[in-house]
Order: sequence, then C-alpha cells, then structure tokens
Amino acid sequence: MYLTAIIIFKIDLLICDAAFLLIILIIEYALINIECVKIYCNSLIIIAHIVSLHQDSLFIELISNIYDITLIADSLLDDIFINMFI
Repeated sequence: MYLTAIIIFKIDLLICDAAFLLIILIIEYALINIECVKIYCNSLIIIAHIVSLHQDSLFIELISNIYDITLIADSLLDDIFINMFI
C-alpha cells in the first residue's frame, strides 16, 4: 500500500510535468495531494507499529514537522518557478 502510493505519486508528478492543458494540471495537482495524504497517513501507521509507545509522539512530531517544511518549501518554489517563466 505504501509503495503503491509512492509509485502513483511519482507517475502523477511525471504527468503533471508533461501537462500542457491547465485542466490536466489542476486534476494532477489534486491527485498528487491525495497521494501525499496517503503517504503521510501510511507513515504514521508504520511509526505506530514500529516505535515504542513512549517514543511514538517524538516520531509523529518529526514527520509532521517535515511535512510542514515541505509545504512551505513547495509554495516558495512554485512562486520562484512561476515568476521565472512569466
């Protein structure tokens, strides 16, 4: 399940890079966000099964912080690339 979500995510990124119509780009961004949520939830499930209970909150906080940093970096990089091509 986890690897399937990552493979679908990578395929959606490839389609998104090759998209020349705006509607395809919007649909692919929606699918990418769905796959990101699947990967995030599966990561939390894996942590819950592997890590002991007293370390569980530390690892969940780490994954959440990484997710927050990638959201900020994604918006900044989108602004940079959009301004570069306009």
